[in-house]
Amino acid sequence: MSRSPKSPSRKQLTIGLILLLIILEQIFRPLNHLASSRALAAVSRGDHQQSIDRALVWYRVADTLAPNNPQIDLKLAQTYLKADQNKAALTNAEAATNHGAGTEALVVKSQALLELDQPQAAASAAEAAVQNSTNDAAAQTQLGLGYAAQDDWSKVDQMISLLGSSEAARTLSGLKHDHFALAQLFYAQGLLNSSQRILERYPQENSQYYLLRAVLALRLATDKKTGLEQGRGLLEKGLALSPERIDLRQLLQQIDNDLGDSTAAAEQGTKIQALQSGKI
Repeated sequence: MSRSPKSPSRKQLTIGLILLLIILEQIFRPLNHLASSRALAAVSRGDHQQSIDRALVWYRVADTLAPNNPQIDLKLAQTYLKADQNKAALTNAEAATNHGAGTEALVVKSQALLELDQPQAAASAAEAAVQNSTNDAAAQTQLGLGYAAQDDWSKVDQMISLLGSSEAARTLSGLKHDHFALAQLFYAQGLLNSSQRILERYPQENSQYYLLRAVLALRLATDKKTGLEQGRGLLEKGLALSPERIDLRQLLQQIDNDLGDSTAAAEQGTKIQALQSGKI
């Protein structure tokens, strides 16, 4: 009579499960690394929407393979911020902070809150970042931006005084209580909504103001044609004030081409050549 095979013991099952987990770890670790690497490569090629979308796909794959990984949470938050998906950026920055990512995650959280027009909460997150790393220039600068966004220039001045000749102090000193300078710094930091918000609250009548407004319209518009038309209108206002600005005319020429208005683009080309040759 043949004997029926014995059922595996609990010890054998435990050993088998451990071996399976080791095998799965070896399989998924390179996949997770590959997903993260491909996402980073997509972002490093530039801030173009296609690259950002591709990066988000790969970071999501990495997050599925290695959930609760603070570095992946942080990269997702940073990429969502670039994609102007600020609520998702905030959610992932908070997850990164909860999973131990530290100062950098708090800075991204503060940036997302600024983009969502929550400057007090943004300043609080930046304060936590500074407390976490007292000499971190990015955290110090972000805290100053949080104060400036609330028009609390006295706290900005206090920071500059305390920070001495540090990188953050030099950056914040350049603001000089000027709202346009603040909008420019927001733009340089990649905080486009914050920049646009300041420009809308404190309008000016000069060509540099209209140039930045035009660039933001092109970057933030959800519909490409709408952004192009808004950008053209703003550049035309800037040129009415400073018709000699070649840089404004070059951008306007590009917009005219993108809108399919070859006649207007050619007219701008003629004016650009005349300005460059000194004929006008």
